[in-house]
Amino acid sequence: MVNTEKRARGRPPGTTKGSQVRYLTEQELSAFFKIAKRSKRDSLLFNLILFFGLRSREAAELKLSDFNLQDLKVTIAAVKNGLTREYLEVPDEIWRKLREYLKIRKAHPMNPYLFPSRHLTRGHMTPIGVQASFKRVCRKAGLVGHSVHDLRHTKGRELAMLNYSAYKIARFLRQRDSTSANKYVDLREDKETDATICSKARVY
Repeated sequence: MVNTEKRARGRPPGTTKGSQVRYLTEQELSAFFKIAKRSKRDSLLFNLILFFGLRSREAAELKLSDFNLQDLKVTIAAVKNGLTREYLEVPDEIWRKLREYLKIRKAHPMNPYLFPSRHLTRGHMTPIGVQASFKRVCRKAGLVGHSVHDLRHTKGRELAMLNYSAYKIARFLRQRDSTSANKYVDLREDKETDATICSKARVY
């Protein structure tokens, strides 16, 4: 059963330093993406956030040029003094969703951003806009108490369950220091672990 427990107002645990790591379970992910799939933009946006473990600002500032459709390579510019990384092993489903979204994307011809601003000719979606979209989908899916940053935690946990070291998790998530990635390694023994998460990264 999907968790509908009501939480106190404010930022959910797992999104601030030293607090408990919160992530979406397999059941919650299925409920979330069942709603997100109704919009080509939302489907692409949140699959990108989940697959690459993006921060909301990283997602908002993605550029069209970050996606090399010829070489099937994605470049992510990190924030918070992180690493900028190129990803070559990207699921075909991500590229399919990207192509579908580009067919309906509406923006000024000179706008370089993947998710353009609705108000600024050459601007991008804001991190607050990403969070608002996430909250909207959660509300329709019957999920409460989650932040969009929990998708990043979900990715970190998934990598830990695939036996990635803290160093490799940090590299994948574009972190210079592997210290914070240890929190994901600590989740390996989590009793709520679903065995299917160990198979491979999936696109919803």
